[in-house]
Amino acid sequence: EDIIVSKGPLQQVSVQNRIEALLEDIVPEGKISLLRLKAHDMPLSVLVTRNALHQLQLAPGDTVWANIKSANVRIVRDPIGAGGGPVGA
Repeated sequence: EDIIVSKGPLQQVSVQNRIEALLEDIVPEGKISLLRLKAHDMPLSVLVTRNALHQLQLAPGDTVWANIKSANVRIVRDPIGAGGGPVGA
């Protein structure tokens, strides 16, 4: 959701949340691909089109930037890995 992936930090844009991340895996799903990123030990999943994937020439092991609009940030706890439930539970 509204995460823009770039190969470097974007300049002169309204996006204020810029996170450098490691591209760990690319999972093709038809005309889109799921990018599995790791940023400061936090996993991120991002969908991109096949065209964007090829234009950026992305490959596992690349360093990328996840540019996230603050209105779209949601933190979800991992109830299995973190040993706890959702916030407020």
